[in-house]
Amino acid sequence: MSHKPLRTTRRTLTVLFAASGVLALPAVATAATPQPDTTFTGKTSQGRTCSPGQKSQCEAALGTESDSRQVAGFTIRWRASCGGGQTFRGSRTVGKRLDVTRRGKVRATDTFTTQVTGGGTARTTAKIAGRFVTRTRFEGTWRAETNITLGGGQKLRCNSRVVDYKLRAQ
Repeated sequence: MSHKPLRTTRRTLTVLFAASGVLALPAVATAATPQPDTTFTGKTSQGRTCSPGQKSQCEAALGTESDSRQVAGFTIRWRASCGGGQTFRGSRTVGKRLDVTRRGKVRATDTFTTQVTGGGTARTTAKIAGRFVTRTRFEGTWRAETNITLGGGQKLRCNSRVVDYKLRAQ
């Protein structure tokens, strides 16, 4: 019994690739749409998991709008290493709305100034990036660079390096 070798043509490959792409599209679209009106809380690479009902104790949290196209707010507690072996501890709530792309991604830059204990100011620029892995899971990164000017004119530069976080719907 003789078998003919399978001939693969460009047309056959195009049909196969098109069929495999159509089958994968619904899963991608579902994973990128966050659950609406939901609070997501969780853990950062620098800290502990949040305790339910104690939002101020959370290491990271965010909320979604009813249309699932915006993040209503983002909160994170973090620390940065400074020159001279010092550590700067920060907590930030980004109040502005952050847009969610069609692929479920969020990206923003936030610059803010805070008062430092003992006198002085800290000016921080932070980069926020993340994505909805599923409707109930969000993962991302936070990176902050802080320039501190103390009361006596001493200046410190601090860097959080990349802080990863993983959040789940509550």
